[in-house]
Amino acid sequence: MEQAYISEKQLAAYWNITPKTLQRWRNEGRGPRYAKIGKCIRYLPSDAAIFEVFVATSAHRQATSSAEPPTVLTEEDLTPAQLDTLLRIRRFLHTKA
Repeated sequence: MEQAYISEKQLAAYWNITPKTLQRWRNEGRGPRYAKIGKCIRYLPSDAAIFEVFVATSAHRQATSSAEPPTVLTEEDLTPAQLDTLLRIRRFLHTKA
C-alpha cells in the first residue's frame, strides 16, 4: 500500500512541537527520515512512527535527562518489542487509509 507523505507542519502539529524543532533535528542528523521534494520537506507516516516508537520505548531516553532525539533510525535499529509496536501502528494506519 502506498503511503501519502505528510508535511513538516502536519508532523510538528501532531507531535506538538514547532517546525523549527524538526528543522533543527534534520540539521543535526536526528529525527525521522524525510524526503525533500522540490523545496518541500515531507515525511512518510511509517518513518515518523518508527521514530516515535523508538523514543517512546527507549530505555536510553529514560536513562538520560537529555531531551535530544536519537539519530535517524531504521527498522534495524529497533528491538523486537519496538518492532511489534511498529507493526501494530502500521496495521492501524492501514485500516485508516
